[in-house]
Amino acid sequence: MNFVAVPHLSNTRSAYVLIGAGKWSGEIQRSLQTQNVQCEILPKNTSLEAPTCDHADMSLFHFGGNRVILDRSMSSEILPEILNEFQIEYTEKPLKSDYPQDILLNAAPVGKYLFCNEKYTDSSVKRGYSVINIRQGYAKCSICIVDEHSIITEDPSVASAAEGLGMDVCLIRKAVEIERFDYGFIGGASFRLSPKEMVFTGNLDAHPDRGSIIKFLDRRGMKPIFLTDRPIFDIGGIIPLMQE
Repeated sequence: MNFVAVPHLSNTRSAYVLIGAGKWSGEIQRSLQTQNVQCEILPKNTSLEAPTCDHADMSLFHFGGNRVILDRSMSSEILPEILNEFQIEYTEKPLKSDYPQDILLNAAPVGKYLFCNEKYTDSSVKRGYSVINIRQGYAKCSICIVDEHSIITEDPSVASAAEGLGMDVCLIRKAVEIERFDYGFIGGASFRLSPKEMVFTGNLDAHPDRGSIIKFLDRRGMKPIFLTDRPIFDIGGIIPLMQE
């Protein structure tokens, strides 16, 4: 096994992933195991409120290779065993429950670009990237990273920024479920398992843009994998860390 060199973009097939300790983590973990993917669980972040306290993409940023950045307030937590293989850095400031102090790590790396609300993103995350400043604070939540040049998003401002860089964008309507909020985000409900497979937490049967999503993936030689029979739901991301 090797480290995933480019964040969120396994170039073979993901072997180890990380998710948050939420209500559905056990079901997601078991389903991933049927895909021969080992799934470890990041503890709840007590600095955040539900449901984001269970969201891995709020508390941890994978910088690529063996480097991850973790919320400073989690430095004393018992971490998943897989993270023993990584060089862990910590945010300059701890996360807090109120927006925008909760979005320090919720940035979306797409190839050489980093989509984020630059003012509130932790400086350690921005190193080495061409930063694309957007209004959307929950950047990683909002972006399903398909490849270095392609994304799926519900946010028109994200779509506009990506298209301005020459990226291919599938702009969809807000229809991902999440507890306690009116809607969740596609980036928190999906991840690229391999260059030919995109995983979703649940099915797209009731999603108004199911056809557009499937067609967008198909044009890139990718097929969808659905982990549960439920309608697609936001769990705060699935972060691939190691690949075959």
